Amino acid sequence: MPEQSVSFMLTGSVSPNPFASGVDFEVSGVSTGDESAIEVIDVSGRRVRRLRGNGSGLVPWDGRDEVGRVVANGLYWARLSYKGKASVLKLVKAW
Repeated sequence: MPEQSVSFMLTGSVSPNPFASGVDFEVSGVSTGDESAIEVIDVSGRRVRRLRGNGSGLVPWDGRDEVGRVVANGLYWARLSYKGKASVLKLVKAW
């Protein structure tokens, strides 16, 4: 069976960037009904939050970690994983 091509993109609607409290990730190219995962990772490589999306569209992040604490100001990466592929977006949190 030929390998299936997977095409998707993660973009951030970050306004302003740096952002203060939350951000929406715009996911495109993910099939309707398919689950995708977005991991927010800090500069030390630690996952601070895992978000789940369903198909293409907006996936909000409230700027909090897994237990609900507001994350520190700094640099973060958002990594979208879908069908064994990944896309990465850089974010800056300030204020």
